[in-house]
Amino acid sequence: LATMNGQSLDGLVLNAAVIGPLEKLELVDLDAIKAHYDVNVHSQLSLLQRCIPHLRKCNGRVVFVSTGAAVNAFSGWSAY
Repeated sequence: LATMNGQSLDGLVLNAAVIGPLEKLELVDLDAIKAHYDVNVHSQLSLLQRCIPHLRKCNGRVVFVSTGAAVNAFSGWSAY
């Protein structure tokens, strides 16, 4: 983090994502879904929680990046 060097943290861009597993819910491996959520959700939340105190000090901003897949439904894209 910038704050490790004594600098302020003015913004944070969260852009972590993996698309797989591409499988129907009835066939998808539960461990694969957990790994997917670790990257797409948990990692971003963890980083955000660590950065919030530093962002508040300088009225910093957070940007979450997404894809078109977030607003459209695709068959077999159960995890994404």
